[in-house]
Amino acid sequence: QAAESFGDTEAIVSVHQSIRRTYSQVKEESEKLAAGFLALGFKRGDRIGIWGPNSYEWYLTEFAAAKAGLILVNINPSYRSGELKYCLNKVSVKGIVCATKFKTSDYYKMLNEIAPELSYSSPGQLTSKDIPNLKTVIMMGSESASWIEKSI
Repeated sequence: QAAESFGDTEAIVSVHQSIRRTYSQVKEESEKLAAGFLALGFKRGDRIGIWGPNSYEWYLTEFAAAKAGLILVNINPSYRSGELKYCLNKVSVKGIVCATKFKTSDYYKMLNEIAPELSYSSPGQLTSKDIPNLKTVIMMGSESASWIEKSI
């Protein structure tokens, strides 16, 4: 609705990423990402985690998850491996969107610590004995929102 009323008005500015998007652009990109989630096998009511610092990708994932009917699980970006494992299992997260690194956190390395199967699994086919519900890991790009095309 906001995209129809305020289409060319800026909806978000991410200064640290040098990203500016209008309501129309956010709508288009979130619809594309929502379609990508569905193409990856997510179904209405599935839980998808988001783990990383504030970013445009975080904002976009929030809208795309809602559009796809997914339950967004916000994961504290300060969590370490043990806390992440507990969280993912506690709420049966099926997929996670996460940053690669931020400050002293190497998110991909921590994911590999708790799900070593990640390094040799096919996309969307993760089978982890320690995190049985987690099937999909989507890594965020740090330079732009071009990761949307890569995830679809």
